Amino acid sequence: MKKFALVAILLLSIPMFAQKKAESDLSFGVKGGVSFNHFSGDIPVDLTPQLRIGFTAGVFASYKLSDNFAIQPEILFVRKGSNFDEFDFFEYEGYEINGLRLDMYIESNWIEIPVLLLYRINDSLELFGGPYIGFYLNGKLVAELITQPWVSIYAVDLDYDIEADDLSLPDCGIVLGARYNLTEKLAIQGRWEYGIQDLTDEVANFLDDDVTVNNSSFQLQLDFTIK
Repeated sequence: MKKFALVAILLLSIPMFAQKKAESDLSFGVKGGVSFNHFSGDIPVDLTPQLRIGFTAGVFASYKLSDNFAIQPEILFVRKGSNFDEFDFFEYEGYEINGLRLDMYIESNWIEIPVLLLYRINDSLELFGGPYIGFYLNGKLVAELITQPWVSIYAVDLDYDIEADDLSLPDCGIVLGARYNLTEKLAIQGRWEYGIQDLTDEVANFLDDDVTVNNSSFQLQLDFTIK
């Protein structure tokens, strides 16, 4: 969190210095929306990642560099994660285990700081891209082992808190997207985030040394410019 505080202070200081130079080129705003998330990477076949819906909200400051370019740092809260396909256990160490099914998802909360370069195509449409860094807040793994009536064991529920020490942090990656200006103050945007950081660390020790997990997210956001 000390790293996050330092980066946040540096980013927030950019618009303050820029304001002294050209106040009319600087704008601030708030944003929020929905995130469609899943894991990518080298994940065991039985644990096929599926879409999990989350949300995002935060603030941004945009500084106009020229008529066509602007730089925009943001501070966002993002909920990510992934559902997984239910799958049946058919064989374990040579023994068939029919009637067992695993239902599982992972959910995690992050503070992300993207720094974006915006390119203005016309008054309505803008393209943008840039890097982001993600600071882990908390997360959990929830799994339910469901049995059929003919299986003589009880169903098992697991709710495991994922600690920061379990992961390789911080997360980092790239952001690409487009924004459509509905009015002078209101815009809608779609963005794709891909984490290049393999998050597995201690987790991989009991899964598989070759397992890699990366965050991947598509987000729909509404931007409201305050000034």
